Amino acid sequence: MGNCMTYQTENAETALRNAGSDLWYNGLCVDWQDFLVKQVADCATQYSIPMEKAALAVFRVYQNILLADPAVKDANPWQLDGAFPTAA
Repeated sequence: MGNCMTYQTENAETALRNAGSDLWYNGLCVDWQDFLVKQVADCATQYSIPMEKAALAVFRVYQNILLADPAVKDANPWQLDGAFPTAA
């Protein structure tokens, strides 16, 4: 089971890097990296969609949140209290 989760996490991270870019992804703090990767994996699983489609959806949501409030980038994403909706 651990190997499956690692594989899923690696796929989610790769898809997220492809949706944005390595430069964009590396510019995120570790909390945001972990949070967004988890969102991608959860979105792909919940909606039974390819990881790439989930990554694009999560990337778009993240961009929209930042456009609405750029200070969110400095916030702890784990404390957003459900303010990160993902819909495929």
